[in-house]
Amino acid sequence: MSAFPRVQQLYPAMQSYFPEAVLEQLQIIGEVADTHQCPLYLIGGSVRDMLLPGRSFDWDLDMMSADPRLLDVAQDLHERWGGSFQQFEQYGTAKLRLETLELDFARARTEVYTEPGANPVVAFASVKKDLVRRDFTINAMAIALNQAHFGEVLDPFEGLEDLYGRRLRALHSQKFLEDPVRSWRAVRFSVALQFSLVQGTARWIREAMGSGVFDGFVNARIVRELRKVLQAPDPLPYFEGLAALGVWRCLGNMDFWGADFVQFCRAVPRWRMCWNIDLEPSVYLLGILAFLQPFEVEPLLPLLEMSKTESAAWSAWCAFDPAALDRASQTSPAAVHALLSPLPPLCCWLVSAFYTYSPLYRPLHRYAHELQHIRLGITGKDLLQWTSAGPHLKGILQQLLSAKLNGELTTLDDELLMAEHLATRSGCNHVPKTL
Repeated sequence: MSAFPRVQQLYPAMQSYFPEAVLEQLQIIGEVADTHQCPLYLIGGSVRDMLLPGRSFDWDLDMMSADPRLLDVAQDLHERWGGSFQQFEQYGTAKLRLETLELDFARARTEVYTEPGANPVVAFASVKKDLVRRDFTINAMAIALNQAHFGEVLDPFEGLEDLYGRRLRALHSQKFLEDPVRSWRAVRFSVALQFSLVQGTARWIREAMGSGVFDGFVNARIVRELRKVLQAPDPLPYFEGLAALGVWRCLGNMDFWGADFVQFCRAVPRWRMCWNIDLEPSVYLLGILAFLQPFEVEPLLPLLEMSKTESAAWSAWCAFDPAALDRASQTSPAAVHALLSPLPPLCCWLVSAFYTYSPLYRPLHRYAHELQHIRLGITGKDLLQWTSAGPHLKGILQQLLSAKLNGELTTLDDELLMAEHLATRSGCNHVPKTL
């Protein structure tokens, strides 16, 4: 470690980061903790983010104490401020939801993993042992809230040095064998915060993933990490980080990762303005599934909790036949339209990005920018001049649209002339209205 002036008092940083009303609430929380003789600390992302420029304030704050009187502190705050209150005494936790602020209280604990990826065995412990169980040094700091020490930082693992040095460092080599989610978090933090993974931490992740223990190992927490990555304005750097460390092996055998997948990711934004939907994260998600093998996708689908829109798009993708689109493109614009127009917009976006660098690009581009916007100037009501109402009207309108898509109709008069011809040929009697 390089020499670094150890910052013991973070009150000035708290003044800059926390809204004034929230800082006052934290001071009151410390006062209430004092009345119960309960040492209390602020932990979690807010401790890290308050020292990073440009990080927005998180209205969800985490408090920790090794003292069982912590729950009495939470109860007193509820009586003082109201709000929604939940307490789970057996777990040593409580949650207080106020109008704008959510406060989580938890007894300090330690974790023991009986096998890789298993749920840990948890026991109450000291504050320092609780910090040991954190994933990275920058997340293993705590700020005292009691009046006499308000704003003092507890930093047993030199997280401040790593924070200011913009380094991401795990606390020990077993972290990533204990829980594969930490590997996903390592990539997300390093890219989002623009921190460098220290060499040892990167090596530990590669060793954990290279062990094969987590091949195809997916759970709800990994899916949540994946969803967070997909929300990034540009998820490709995250994807590349996951590939470099072997973390994609949790989803499959990584055969999908390569130039084709990178091209797909770069193509997704190119089609952003074509489909009138704001679902870019969903396109990336379905793209990952499209590059995986079916036997890898099957166990993943229930965990994804896909929306109805995503599920409908995925079903349409599974039924989509690229060879049929190739044949349609050699037939007529109307044939392309007939094949693509039934697809949900999300599926159209997925198909377009997936086949951007293929011969199908031309018909997809034409459909996206031209064909899907072509509409008839007349309606079924206009056809009633020449034929009676009935299901045959839909067929006539479809013939008219096909002709317009193929460039055979260019004016409204052209549409009316062909409509009259088709309607009178329909064989359905028409009784003119009496004027």
